[in-house]
Amino acid sequence: MAMNGAANRGCYNCGQMGHFMRFCPFPPRSQVANPNSATVPVQTLILTAPNQAGAYNGNTGQYNRGGGGWNYTNQRIANLEEQVSKFKIQYNAEEEREKIKKEEEERRLKMEEEEKQREQDKKDCEAAYKKMADEMNARFDKVSEVLENKKTKDSTSEIMKLKVQIEKLQ
Repeated sequence: MAMNGAANRGCYNCGQMGHFMRFCPFPPRSQVANPNSATVPVQTLILTAPNQAGAYNGNTGQYNRGGGGWNYTNQRIANLEEQVSKFKIQYNAEEEREKIKKEEEERRLKMEEEEKQREQDKKDCEAAYKKMADEMNARFDKVSEVLENKKTKDSTSEIMKLKVQIEKLQ
């Protein structure tokens, strides 16, 4: 009977069924970094109601003292829902970080593109001003030349007229 009770409870060191604490293959709890935690290997979780009134929960290290197995099942469902909500929070946080990172990258690229566009516009504007200045200088030179020629012609013609008048007077 003692063997049957120990098999139902499991090891007090690791929580596994089938052996006593003194035959446990894992190091004693006192040698573990946190003595309140047991080293429990990962087990496949099955959501079924236990078939005995007193069942050991190897995942939580607690002994269900009867009252049916649905309480244990409800606890497991609540635990799984809590884990899923934690994973969802982590996933949403990671998605938000990725979104922010992507938005920052897009903003940086947009700013670089705008800066390049401003530089190109500045170069285009300078080129247009230079072209306009060159055209204005060329027109000014032409007007100056025409005026210079006109002055020369006018003064030559005036001189000629004056010479003619002087000759008539003599």
